[in-house]
Amino acid sequence: MTARGVLAALCALAAAPGAASAAGDLGDALRDGSFFSRDFRELGVFRGEKARWVEKDVQLRVAKPEFTLCGASVGETLVTLDSAGRPVAARISLFNRGDMGGTVTEETFPAFARAAAARLETLFGRPGARFDRKTDPTKPDHDVEGLAWRSEPDAPAATPHDAATTPTAAFADASLEWAVRRKGVAFAPAAEWLRLDISRPGTLGAAGAAPARGGARRTGPARPERAPDGTVELRGVPMVDQGEKGYCAAATVARIMAWYGLDFLDQHQIAGWVASDPRTGTSHEAMMDGLGRVLHDRYGLVFRKLPGVSLDLLDFVKTYNKAAKREDMPQVEVFVDPETNVVQGESILRQFDAGLFLRLRGGNPAKTRNFLEHVRKAIDAGRPLAWSVVLGFARENPALPQAFGGHMRLIVGYNEREGSIVYTDSWGAGHERKTMPLRDAVAISSALYSIAPTLNR
Repeated sequence: MTARGVLAALCALAAAPGAASAAGDLGDALRDGSFFSRDFRELGVFRGEKARWVEKDVQLRVAKPEFTLCGASVGETLVTLDSAGRPVAARISLFNRGDMGGTVTEETFPAFARAAAARLETLFGRPGARFDRKTDPTKPDHDVEGLAWRSEPDAPAATPHDAATTPTAAFADASLEWAVRRKGVAFAPAAEWLRLDISRPGTLGAAGAAPARGGARRTGPARPERAPDGTVELRGVPMVDQGEKGYCAAATVARIMAWYGLDFLDQHQIAGWVASDPRTGTSHEAMMDGLGRVLHDRYGLVFRKLPGVSLDLLDFVKTYNKAAKREDMPQVEVFVDPETNVVQGESILRQFDAGLFLRLRGGNPAKTRNFLEHVRKAIDAGRPLAWSVVLGFARENPALPQAFGGHMRLIVGYNEREGSIVYTDSWGAGHERKTMPLRDAVAISSALYSIAPTLNR
């Protein structure tokens, strides 16, 4: 049997009767034309799925789908809707390290990607057109490859037909993309991510990739909106839902990149740049080292840590213990891991009294002025700020999926008159706009990061 025959057999096996889940198969909804023509609530493929809003009435996220595609299970799926609630695009993660790490290895990834391509070839009734893309415009070689299925401009509308019949007209535009890594003189797929973008016919971009949100890229205005109450705010910063992963840094950077019109860079790609761990998150050192070079060299963006805001934990312990002694409160002990000789930061944080922590950290007028000046300059210039914080001390409304520890979010506005900041968390609908008193914001801050265009780009 030829290699092509083996792949076809794999696809046939995956699509065998009984393989589909109770929620149905996305391929069937595409073939019969229902996927793009019905309200998503009426689609059998979503029946029983635990979907949640990324942006209310705009984009849904299904974290662990029960539905299949050509009989094969899929990962995190984002569905973008039109004003009538009908899907216009879907981004389906067939593999990513954050949600599915360990299920596919570097050795098995090439075969995994080829099998996915074979299933799509069967679905669309023809091979996909090869394309490649450079996410690094400064390098001569591409680092993304893919297959694209474009609908014909004059193709008739898709009509229901038997699943075994080869379609006579395209019923969707689609692109299958994966990362590539140079090994010797040839490119080979890398076990980083494999994603499928599906959109209404006629919407596939020139580079091969379908638009992430089913339309033109979203870019931020040059200046913020100013409300009568004194609020100065950047509105419309795209939302990303990090889910249950420790991808707050990757998701935050992805949102800033989308704000600058680079929404083809998702959190899974950025997580690879900064070595994010889905369980433990991202180290500040990895961000400064990896992200700074990538953003500057590839996109003409300067990534820098703003001065005068960082939390020096060991230095603060000294300040805290002096105050605790005066108030007859327990002292904080510093624990060092005997194997790594690294200070156990979380064990220190858990010893702080929340009230005393907030008073000491938020009661410094110089730090408060410095923090507000950083925020004001950035927001007035149309740049959201990446904001690293320590959760578990200041009041949060609504409640957060993460109750304690280090976290990264976005500052998108401020109100100097009221002494507050406007911020957003990457946890989907309900977390897109929140406010916090400036004093508390300063208290829980561990760092502020700016991502800004260079002057010569």
